[in-house]
Amino acid sequence: MNYKPVFWLAVIPFFLFLLGYLVPAFIFNQKAGVCPSFIGQRIADAIKPISAFPLNVRISSEVINEELAEGTILQQKPEPGQRIKPYQSIYLVISRKKQQLCMPAVPLHAKVQNVSELLEKNGIHLKTYPLPSHLPNDTVIALWPIQGALLGTKAPSAYAFVAHNTSTLSIMPSLKKIPLEFVEQLIKKYDGIIQILNQPEELAAIAADHQPLVSEQRPTSGSIVDLKKQLTVYVTVE
Repeated sequence: MNYKPVFWLAVIPFFLFLLGYLVPAFIFNQKAGVCPSFIGQRIADAIKPISAFPLNVRISSEVINEELAEGTILQQKPEPGQRIKPYQSIYLVISRKKQQLCMPAVPLHAKVQNVSELLEKNGIHLKTYPLPSHLPNDTVIALWPIQGALLGTKAPSAYAFVAHNTSTLSIMPSLKKIPLEFVEQLIKKYDGIIQILNQPEELAAIAADHQPLVSEQRPTSGSIVDLKKQLTVYVTVE
């Protein structure tokens, strides 16, 4: 009777068990050493000596610090001088700088309240300066910084010139031969209402053929209108 196969079937599991025990024991029971200090070093510079020890790096948290270079190690665990074994994890607290804000896109000639709300959502404070203008009151005429500009990290601010007119009287411009779509946008800026006197069927036929243009208007060109009151403009298109 051949006992060799039976022998190896009995011995192989024993060797596998022994191997599975000895390999981890060799890795994790290597001689402990003294943990060096990495405090004050940049994480990029400390990676090489940490890996050579070798240790597993773990970033436990980041602290905002404008004075130190970004990625400077502030704390470590285990602390310097404590016993540490190879392949043990070392937890680091590193510095980072406050993220710089960019000036967002702001609609042209928007109301100052809308601009202020948009900027506040992005952590930017708006400072306003009144300026006489033909535009409706509280309309942003100009804004600085420009879109995409980097802002300071401490109390970032933007500056706006805002239309401010003491008189609400204005002269009605001529709207004749101007596209209806543009006129509608213009009247909307003044929170006004536009009434088209053409019949719906006639207006649809004109729009199907070409871009409707204003042919008649009320109030007429040159009339004095009070912008303090809601403006209603009646137009006929062709």
